Amino acid sequence: MGRNGDAIVLAKQAYSVAWCDGPPFAFVDWLSRAEALLAELGGEPPAGLRRNLLPQDWIELEIDPGSLPIRTEDYQAREPEVALAALYVPSVADEGSSYVDTLVRWSRQETESGRCDAGERSANVAIELDPNGHDCWAARAAARRGGGNLQAAAADYEKALELAGESQEWADAYKSLLSELP
Repeated sequence: MGRNGDAIVLAKQAYSVAWCDGPPFAFVDWLSRAEALLAELGGEPPAGLRRNLLPQDWIELEIDPGSLPIRTEDYQAREPEVALAALYVPSVADEGSSYVDTLVRWSRQETESGRCDAGERSANVAIELDPNGHDCWAARAAARRGGGNLQAAAADYEKALELAGESQEWADAYKSLLSELP
């Protein structure tokens, strides 16, 4: 096609993204795909990528996927963020809170920090795990509202209110949002 140089640049970018912080933190499948593409194009992987080494007190565990509270096969075809969240959240959930509660809390924190796209992604995973969780829908509504997607935010607030009944906080947020819609 005559744009081999551009293809190599993009393949190197893909390699860098897949590298993340280097093994064992790399996206291995993506890394091998990018490496194969670079070899096919006659390019070399980028040099000088940062690698974070494991702390000396790091403990390596053998995990039986069947013992996980979330079926990993449900997430293999999805975005890596969803799969990582599904596996990571159980290890960092607050004592006494569920994985979904932790995701909802993350969503709210991200939204309040102005990272509405990250807030929406966390809420999306929470909704996938608990489609009847009114807090999940309200968190996504807030993220979408913050990101300027007012129509979708209104639909999410409606779903949250349908699932939870009349929550004054959400009802007020929904009414306020309706006044912003054209």
